[in-house]
Amino acid sequence: MHALWLTGIRNGSEENFAEAFRAFATPLIQFACRIVYAEAVAQDLVMDVFLKLWRNRESLPADLRLEGYLYTAVRNAALDALAHARVEQASAERGIAEGWTPGMGSPGLLPDALLERAEAKEALRRAYDVLPTRLRQVIGMRWFEGRSYQEIARELRISVKSVDNYLAKAMRLLREALVNRIER
Repeated sequence: MHALWLTGIRNGSEENFAEAFRAFATPLIQFACRIVYAEAVAQDLVMDVFLKLWRNRESLPADLRLEGYLYTAVRNAALDALAHARVEQASAERGIAEGWTPGMGSPGLLPDALLERAEAKEALRRAYDVLPTRLRQVIGMRWFEGRSYQEIARELRISVKSVDNYLAKAMRLLREALVNRIER
């Protein structure tokens, strides 16, 4: 059936294209949701993949496995979307940290907000400095060096689960230190 759909799509059959879309769209959206965790994004990705399929129909190889092609294309598009989201998030965080907002004519932070931010950063630095050595080491490798759990585990000769536990404990201690600062 998929081979017939592909042949029809390659020959410009809108009916075959619609049949393939009806058969694969929902499972592909569910698949993409497991990667991007946002249904609207997943729907857009699947629509883009089908649009690309239609636009490139004449150059599709005759031996293409339609289902495999669609799942691979959706997976790649979802991973690209995640990478793009990470870049946007990093840019936004950098902007916040540096006191700027994207866009022309954006106002800077008010002096009170700048002072609050500086105080919060100092409180976080103090809380980080008093963490036990191993927790400071693990969280530093993760946050400041951007290392994966596997890389940290390998270098420190501990399990990935231990890395996860150390990070969770460090986060709890940092959170407690910051909450105590606020409550004072």
